[in-house]
Amino acid sequence: MQRPDEKKDDEKIAVLIDADNTSGKKLKLILEEISAKGQVVVKRAYGDFSNESLKNWQIPLNELAIDPIRQKLNRYIDDHRGHGFAL
Repeated sequence: MQRPDEKKDDEKIAVLIDADNTSGKKLKLILEEISAKGQVVVKRAYGDFSNESLKNWQIPLNELAIDPIRQKLNRYIDDHRGHGFAL
């Protein structure tokens, strides 16, 4: 019987990140922990990366090979719901 904390080689994991509501500071550590559970096959971060507040995401996106998915904010939909729909 496999322990819950053991890596399962056949487990495929998708990591989807709401960058507008998350800091990229501990992203490397989080991805290492997730990778211990299985094979990460998709890494995407959703946000309006043209926005000045997400400038600090550029380095972690590049270093960790995370695909940025630009979600331009719609003034008729608040930012939380807009990105939530995309996720």
